[in-house]
Order: sequence, then C-alpha cells, then structure tokens
Amino acid sequence: MGLCSSVPGGKGKKVVKAKEKSKQDGSSAVDSDDGDEALEAKRHAQRCKTGYLINENMADGVSSVVLQAVRNSRRADANNMSTPDCVANAADVLFCDVQRPDSSASDNANADAAAAVSAVATGSSALPCSSQTCSGGASRGFESDVEAVLHEIERIVDQEYDVLLAELLLEKVIKRLSSEDLAEVLSAPVIERMKRKLDYLKTVGQACCCSDDVWFSVYKDGAQSIDGFIDKSDASVLHYKARITIPASLKSVMAVANEVDLMPTWNKLVVGTPEVIGRRTAHYMVLHYQMSMLGGMYKVDLLNEVRRFSDPRGGFLAEYIRSADGNHPCYSPPGSGFKRPTTEVKNVWVACGENSTVLIQVGKLKLPFSATKWLASSIGGIAGRFIVGGLMSNSLKASETGNPWEKRVEVDESGLYRRLSELVASRGSVDRMPTTGISQPSFKDADLEPYFQRGDVLELTHYRPAEKGKPGRSRTTMSL
Repeated sequence: MGLCSSVPGGKGKKVVKAKEKSKQDGSSAVDSDDGDEALEAKRHAQRCKTGYLINENMADGVSSVVLQAVRNSRRADANNMSTPDCVANAADVLFCDVQRPDSSASDNANADAAAAVSAVATGSSALPCSSQTCSGGASRGFESDVEAVLHEIERIVDQEYDVLLAELLLEKVIKRLSSEDLAEVLSAPVIERMKRKLDYLKTVGQACCCSDDVWFSVYKDGAQSIDGFIDKSDASVLHYKARITIPASLKSVMAVANEVDLMPTWNKLVVGTPEVIGRRTAHYMVLHYQMSMLGGMYKVDLLNEVRRFSDPRGGFLAEYIRSADGNHPCYSPPGSGFKRPTTEVKNVWVACGENSTVLIQVGKLKLPFSATKWLASSIGGIAGRFIVGGLMSNSLKASETGNPWEKRVEVDESGLYRRLSELVASRGSVDRMPTTGISQPSFKDADLEPYFQRGDVLELTHYRPAEKGKPGRSRTTMSL
C-alpha cells in the first residue's frame, strides 16, 4: 500500500469479470511480466486448481515437502521451529528415501512420508525411512534429484511466491548435488523466474536504502516524515519517501495493512470496500481500491499488484507494488469519475524488537496534471494526517484484546503472521530494538542494504570446484 496511492476498490461488472477469470485460470498467481515461461506457468496453475489459498495436495498427487513442513510448523502442537530450521529438515526429507504420497505409493511409503513431514514440522531428529537409506529424489517417484529439487522450487515460486524461501532451500540442497546436477538446476526456467522476482527485491532495496539531495520536506511530525521531489523530466510525476516509526510490533502493524477489507475503518480517504482479485497468498495479491481527496477534487482508482518478500534473517518484510496495466489478466478500467494514476511503491517494514516497527516507503505518482511544491505539500499533509495517523493509532489498537484483526491473526490462513513473528524475533530485529532511555529505534536506512544483495546462489559462477586433495571432496563437487 502507498501512503498516497493505496486505497480500496470500487466494484462493478467489469471488476467481477476480471475476478472470475482469474479464479478460473489461476492467472493472478503469475507475474504480469514473467516472460515466455508465463504461459506454461499459467497452464500449470490451472491444472493444479489451487483456488484462493495454497493447497499442498496438488492435482499431480505430489505435495511440497517444504511448504507442508512450514505449514505444519504453525500447528499448536509443533515446537515453533523457525523457517530456516523447517527448510533444513525438509531438505533432509527431500534427499532421504521417503516416498511422498501419490497414486502409485504403497501404504508403507505413504505412512513414512506423513511421519517424515510431521518430524520436519515438530523438530524430531529422527526421520522415519523404511529402508533406512537415502537414495535421493528418484526413490520418491522422481527421475532424479534434479527433478525433485525443481519440483519443490516450482511449487514455492510459482504457487506461493515465497521467493526467499526457495532461495533458502537452494542454499540447503546445493552441497548435496553434483556439479552436473547443480548446473542443470540453475539452468532451469524456474530459476530465471526467481531471478526476475529477486530483481523486484533489489529495486526496493536500492530505492529505500539510498539517500539523495533532491528531496524537500512535505510533512514532518516528530519521528514521522515525508519528503518529495518533482521529476525533472516529467512535471506530472511526483516522487516521495516516507519514514514512519510505529510503536507496535510488526505483526500488529501488518495486520492493519494486510486485512484490506478493514482499511476504511482507519483510512478515511478510502471510498467503498477494498477488493482482492484472484488468488492470494502471504506474498502476493492484486488489490483494487479507490480514494477521494481534496473534497472530491482528486479521486483515484487503483489496481495494484503486490509482491512481498519476507526475510527471516534481516527481520523485515519488503513490498514491491505496481499498477496492473491493460495486459494484466486481472485488469479492469477505472470507475466512472475516477482516474487511475500509474503507481509504483516500494515498502520496507522493519521489525525493531517486540514493540517497534519502522516503515520506509518510496513511491511515485503519475498525476493527470503538472505537480507543484504546493500540491506535493498538500498531498503530503493529507497523507500524514489521515493515513500515517490512522495507521499508527490502529496499529496500537491491533495489539489490544478483542480488536477487529485478532481472530484473523489467530487463524492465519496464509501463514503470513507466523512468518512475521519470526521476523520480530530475528537477530536483525533485536539489534535494532530501542535501548534503555531511547524511545525510537536507531538505525540508518543504508544499514539494510546488504540484505538486498541477493541472487548469488542462483548463479553457477558463484561456485568453485573443491580443491584437490581435501577430504570429503571430489573434483566434480562444488561448494560455496
């Protein structure tokens, strides 16, 4: 969501048709710009018939060990394993002689697989295998370890859009692959799709972590600030950067931002009810909403594609939000009397311990007229008073017993809030926590930059052959 560009959507026949289409063909699960592979990915999504949220029991009968383990870790009887630990244990299952449930599996193999996934989720050190041997992916109905690994990555990337989870899986399995298998994995089409998605994350980092002298202040209230500048090449483009400190946990803050149908309760600029079009996951959705400002003089209709990246190491959630254009499968024209500006927003929601969150947001608005400093300050003042103020006050309410978001956080259908709890407890979050005598978190935006330097694990040139003569290594084995 953007401070100046995130609001709920008007409803109409055209919007409903777009929604129905996306539900039928699964198109909203695929990036609007995923390239030549998008068509096959869409067909795959249609075959899987995943519906609104991810269903691990895919149509091909082979579920994802990693996604199932992460999902099972949210059970009340689980040992609250972290996502990295779940992935590490799931990698053990992936390369162990355990048959995953499918139409050709025996009863014993099915029981083994169920027990193995349960062991992953609950932290058991003993992985049940009938043969007590580990022979890789071929033993589970795949032709090779390569096929087994790519199956997992495709499920995570194309269906759940949890790109950093897929990257984490690759880190865990790479040392188990031969150099030939590694090269085959890294040359697969799904890896190219991962790279494109990671480029969005890098773009967020470049925008939110850098500083520039072109900004002028449009809103300032204590620790809350919004700066802006007018594009030199196009006076109708307004750039802005907001840095908002919220005295609440990341989970509470994101509950307010994520439960979009409740947005009108805190964002008084919203007209109607926000609407998610198509399938939604913890890390992806298409959001349609409308806003009215300046006494109705400026009315906007937004249709935004939201991509999320949760980093359990850095302790932050990044978002890349961009307008869905006419080529997007969920596209619908703006409502009567509303204009649709071209929107691009980058968010970093930074956990700073249990009771503090910092939002860094960089965005730009393509206005239907030339912007001026007066207009920028007027919009910034409105955003500061209504949106920032509403977000802060309701984030505090989201921590109270009986709040409107409480039940949704508890149910946690997509697993987002479980992941946010991990981000809050991460080392990065704890290091940023306000110290005694200091009410505000103290860190520079540039401190986050290393976490956005991703993608090396996807490049074959990042690996070198093991040195000759070292124990446990052959010349065909690659290592970090």
